[in-house]
Amino acid sequence: MQRAELVQNGCVLATREFPADGKQEVNWEQEVSFGRSGWLALRASGPSHADNPGGPAYAPTSAVYVEVAGRPPEARADAQDFVIWIDRLEIALRERNRFPRAVQRDHALAQLEQARKVYVKLIGRSVPAHRWVEHDPCRLVRQMKQFASEE
Repeated sequence: MQRAELVQNGCVLATREFPADGKQEVNWEQEVSFGRSGWLALRASGPSHADNPGGPAYAPTSAVYVEVAGRPPEARADAQDFVIWIDRLEIALRERNRFPRAVQRDHALAQLEQARKVYVKLIGRSVPAHRWVEHDPCRLVRQMKQFASEE
């Protein structure tokens, strides 16, 4: 192992580089605060190995879920990602227009609109789609905080 990342709710919280001295065990203490429910995991990576011919070694842990009473996980970034995905799907459906009948196209577009409404409700307000061009969830969280502070 040469590198480890502590990941909280999909965002890298801390990174540590380790010397390549062949140690099998490393101690790492890190205080982590949870303002709301979420998860924590560790990702480790290192150089390629004969047992792994596909490239550098990589190993994630399972997530440890933390529940903070009365503070559910933040779902706005995920919801915004789904809105972006729905918007792109709608554009593709309209551009390709491969529906045998207009009624089928209208039905598919209505389903997308229903799904969009669900996720926009999770976001908490209508957000201009052009403000959300990244699919990096950590960047989306930062952008949402910035957008909220501009209001």
